[in-house]
Amino acid sequence: LLTGVTVIDTSEIQARRPGGRVVKLGFLGGGRQHTETFARINGRDYVIGAEEASCPNGNGRIVDVSDPARPKQVSNLELGANQPAGCPSTMTETSRAENLLLSTSHYVSVDDPSNASLAFFSWYTSGLRVFDIRDPEHPVEIAYFNPPVGPKGEQVHDSTTTYPRYVPETGQIWVGSGVNAFWVVELAPHLRPEALRGRGPVAWSPAA
Repeated sequence: LLTGVTVIDTSEIQARRPGGRVVKLGFLGGGRQHTETFARINGRDYVIGAEEASCPNGNGRIVDVSDPARPKQVSNLELGANQPAGCPSTMTETSRAENLLLSTSHYVSVDDPSNASLAFFSWYTSGLRVFDIRDPEHPVEIAYFNPPVGPKGEQVHDSTTTYPRYVPETGQIWVGSGVNAFWVVELAPHLRPEALRGRGPVAWSPAA
């Protein structure tokens, strides 16, 4: 199976042209391409992917599509759990078929597709992960929320798998998980897009 990002021109179809064609403009291989979202960052066009896969894959990535004929990957969005050194710690659980995607990205969204500062990922057992993407070549993880199971829970971990929605008016992020269903979490005011504008890179990042 050939995976990657394919850029196509659908203008003939949109114009309802008789015999209209879908024209391939460019292709970039690699990745698993579970879910992608478009984002404009600093005046350039990008596709941000959630690359669902088993360890050591499953990270996110940012692809520059400003030149549709030459899409180019500019960075990975990684967690320690998805890197080769982190894989042994999850292998005992991922050996079970239902846990094959134990620690991997799933769905992705951004705060504002026309002027994006943050990317939000649901990351299975690694919960909700938030990245500062103002510098697309050097994304930085700035926040996370990993839903607890609870002391009487029958499972050892929750699994965050739904599309995350950011509410700019409140700084809330709406997301769901397998054990606890629906969550409303609030991003700290100093990490919201309006507070980050004009600031340099956020120095802090969780390691895993």
